Amino acid sequence: MDSPSYLEGSDNLPVEEVDWADAVYFCSKLNELYGDSLPSGYHYTLLTEAQWEYPCRAGTPTRFHYGDELGVVSA
Repeated sequence: MDSPSYLEGSDNLPVEEVDWADAVYFCSKLNELYGDSLPSGYHYTLLTEAQWEYPCRAGTPTRFHYGDELGVVSA
């Protein structure tokens, strides 16, 4: 299969042009190939919205990485 990435020149570049279905398929193939090496009950999957949101907030307990109020971040 050809790489869906627009970026070329290295095998160590991100793939940025993948749709959701392809990402889910990739996770299922990882589970087929490497699932036995994971701890019991673990499997490869895409992050949930909550799992993605936590690192985006930089580990803060606030709604946003800069606080609770929606607005412009002052420098």
